[in-house]
Amino acid sequence: MSNQMNFCLLLICLFAYNVAGNDCIHEKRCGSCIQRNGTCSWCLSPDFHGASRCETRGTLLREGCSESSIYQSVNAAHLKKNRRATKKRLLKPQRVVLQLVPNTGYVLPVKGFLIQKDAHNRLGGGITLLVNAPKPLKVVMKSDCNQKYKTQIETSSCYGIHNGQAVTFSFVVSTEKCFPKKKVIKVNVKGIRKPQMIIYVKTKCNCDCELKKPTVNSDFHCNGNGKMVCGQCECSKQTQGKNCECHKSQNIDERNCIKPGDQLVCSGQGKCHCGSCECSPDVMKTNRYSGRFCECDKLGCRKYNNSLCGGPTHGKCVCGKCACKNQYTGEACEIDVRTKNCLSSSGQLCSDRGKCIGNQCQCETPFSGKVCERREEFVVDLTVHCIKSGTTDICSNQGKCVQGYCHCNKIPRTNQLYRGLYCECDDTSCPTSNGKICGGVSHGSCVCGKCSCQQQYSGDACEADQSNTKCLSPNGQLCNGQGNCIQNRCQCKSPYYGRLCDKKQVVRNYLNTHCIESKSSVICSNRGRCSRGFCRCNKIPRTNQVYTGKYCECDDTDCPTSNGKICGGRNHGNCKCGKCQCQQSYSGKACEVDQANQNCLSSNGELCSGHGNCIGNRCQCESPYFGKFCQMTQESRSSRNSVCKQSPTSPVCSNRGNCVQGFCKCSTKPGTNQAYSGMYCECDDFSCPTTNGKICGGRRQGICQCGKCKCHDNYKGKACEIDQPSLNCISRKGVCSGRGYCQNNRCICQDNHFGKTCEFSLQSEKNLTARCIEGNTSSVCSGRGDCILGLCRCHKFGLKTYTGQFCECNDYSCEYFDGKLCGGKKRGECVCGKCQCKKGFEGSSCSITKATDRCMASNGLLCNGKGICTNNVCTCVGTYKGPTCEDCPTCVNKCERMKQCVLCKVFGTGTLTFEQCIKCAPIHLVDSLDDIYTKKTRHLCLFIDDYDDCKVRFALEQRPNNKMKTYVIRRKECEA
Repeated sequence: MSNQMNFCLLLICLFAYNVAGNDCIHEKRCGSCIQRNGTCSWCLSPDFHGASRCETRGTLLREGCSESSIYQSVNAAHLKKNRRATKKRLLKPQRVVLQLVPNTGYVLPVKGFLIQKDAHNRLGGGITLLVNAPKPLKVVMKSDCNQKYKTQIETSSCYGIHNGQAVTFSFVVSTEKCFPKKKVIKVNVKGIRKPQMIIYVKTKCNCDCELKKPTVNSDFHCNGNGKMVCGQCECSKQTQGKNCECHKSQNIDERNCIKPGDQLVCSGQGKCHCGSCECSPDVMKTNRYSGRFCECDKLGCRKYNNSLCGGPTHGKCVCGKCACKNQYTGEACEIDVRTKNCLSSSGQLCSDRGKCIGNQCQCETPFSGKVCERREEFVVDLTVHCIKSGTTDICSNQGKCVQGYCHCNKIPRTNQLYRGLYCECDDTSCPTSNGKICGGVSHGSCVCGKCSCQQQYSGDACEADQSNTKCLSPNGQLCNGQGNCIQNRCQCKSPYYGRLCDKKQVVRNYLNTHCIESKSSVICSNRGRCSRGFCRCNKIPRTNQVYTGKYCECDDTDCPTSNGKICGGRNHGNCKCGKCQCQQSYSGKACEVDQANQNCLSSNGELCSGHGNCIGNRCQCESPYFGKFCQMTQESRSSRNSVCKQSPTSPVCSNRGNCVQGFCKCSTKPGTNQAYSGMYCECDDFSCPTTNGKICGGRRQGICQCGKCKCHDNYKGKACEIDQPSLNCISRKGVCSGRGYCQNNRCICQDNHFGKTCEFSLQSEKNLTARCIEGNTSSVCSGRGDCILGLCRCHKFGLKTYTGQFCECNDYSCEYFDGKLCGGKKRGECVCGKCQCKKGFEGSSCSITKATDRCMASNGLLCNGKGICTNNVCTCVGTYKGPTCEDCPTCVNKCERMKQCVLCKVFGTGTLTFEQCIKCAPIHLVDSLDDIYTKKTRHLCLFIDDYDDCKVRFALEQRPNNKMKTYVIRRKECEA
């Protein structure tokens, strides 16, 4: 007994620890349960109703297993020899017997002494241990070497030990498997052959109750159909169930597996077996669900920092609720007890206005209070937010500071404003190229004093054209700064020459001055050589022509083209020194306009609008077209004023203009220089609402279009009055409801006020829970969330989410189409129980397609005008058939409809009267139909004229405007 007491004092009592560290897996046997790891326990009570008998001790207690019925295999240690250290015995103890449970380990403190035989230290002032451990045993040695290290490290040697001192080693002995016979571990001290310590290890792999005969009345608990082993029944082959109460062929009633108040068997997470629930594994094949009715979800707890119950360091999820560790509390173990006194009502540490030190708030100026909830100064100088770091000027002396934000001034002599968070940017102060800032819009734009060049350009002023790489000199300048780059070639200024204008010529011969056009020019424009005061021009590259002009300044290949030819070709004009000289009958920059047909060109550039011929520079129109450009018909003349009306009852051009040839020509508003706009002059761009005395807040915030403001990106509202960066601070009562100020797009509320826009007051809101109840209902947050300070925080159940002010909405209860919610992501999405269809779809389940491309007939009409297009499919009426209702077996064909008009207008026969004949469409006479009939849009017709029994041939062409064009052979085919 004394040896054991000394052993405990020496080793500070051996203790076990968990090696595996994983959760207990639900085993069906007691022996396999305790082998899992040292934390697994087994419930021996026959009346236990938990999900599994194999669980941790705490879980079994919560599920109703009594303390006396819990069996947990405990590692055992027995001291066989523990004598004091001598010169021959340097380790203490010398003999130990361990009984280990698999997947657990022992921490065994062992003392090593340094005892010298004489004045000389035989071991060299150090101790080194050697361990011989057979498989599957593992031994890890750690030590701090007499506080040489701050913490224990993995080592087997310690040095710097004086005579008579001892060093404590921690032996961690573990095993993952069972073995039938005991194993022996031998420990030696380096320099001594004889083992100084022996550890005998045995494994504990079975429960005591499995080795004993059943002592409980098996007939009572197992219904006479089995025996009781370790608190549970082992049934015979013909029976099953928890108490062997069911025959395997018997049909079990599932009502015992339904939780009261629920309708799903085993809560929808398992199967009913013999009146008891067997929970199903989840997708990861783990035992996620437990409980009598599988109602407990290990992943159903609240999250904190994206981890269940704040993660393993904060707590653990047990049956949908968090079991927090000692220093944490809250529904998601989110509250640290060490900082609990620092939490404000909104859950922030020190109201985000100070630091929590020693569970007490140290507030920043000017805040005070237990959680820094009071602000001693109500007037805060916000100008510090308008000063750029490193400077002392407010808004860079180029604007005004309003509530911590800079409002920039106008740049003098321009229509632009200074820009930037501190008005530090001037988008007009960039370097210029060709007299334009950053070379103009096509080259780049000025951004805060620096040029942002287009992809093709580079340089400080975007002056370098990347396509002009052949003009770049080694110093990075175009043409060495002594010329201009035109078509990727340098045109040098006098007196420079060369490919990159890098050479300077000296006029030695006074006759060369006669070859220079001006002081800034070069000899012969760098396109020829000077011979006795006259320029001899070079050949133009890649052509057979030469430069022309007194100074070779002209290029007769550099004129604009028309119809792929320079100046439209020689018949239209010639190129003279870069400009077209047109022939007498042509005009235009490229001689593209024929003067003989100029008066026949309509607004779309077509001769006589395609309805006539241009003869003598005047249009001769085909029937029934007329007008200067054959653009009108009899119908358009009578209805052109109606075309200028927005509706049959509306005035012509809204009484704001005149109808000219079927189009409204809008007038200006009296007293202004602005004209009305719109197809019917119904719009004016000066009647929009104003902000700060400016229409739509001025050009910076938006523009007026047809009476409505079109706001720029950073603004919103009917008059573009809302600044988007501060949109989160806006409420019905103004910025932060007048109870705080907006900072970084977030409201900083005054005392006793809270909420996103400071809309709530702790003094006036006596019952905040009432704000979480919708209408006359009695359930808080619709029973799907928690009410926190008058706002609902909705729950999440797996992939199911609830939304809305009262958690009344969900995203999974919409109608299905084609087996998918709202027809799938391409058709729509589920929002608050209703499908919101995407463009091109409609219907309660987004099942109806708005597209009509499959319903479009060849004449441009939906379903040929003989049916209804539904879900992009035609439903024809009458005798019409086909995908687009173009087939009609009983209808008169197109040839029969045009037969009488052809006979009347071409041959003067047929049954039509004169009045009926002039209403027929125009007919084109041809000599043959061979070329015309090759096109797919035409139909060939043949019939016999009863007047003379001769054959008449013609073809019909379907035009895009649904009109028919008729081609008739001018001669009949008569038999001899």
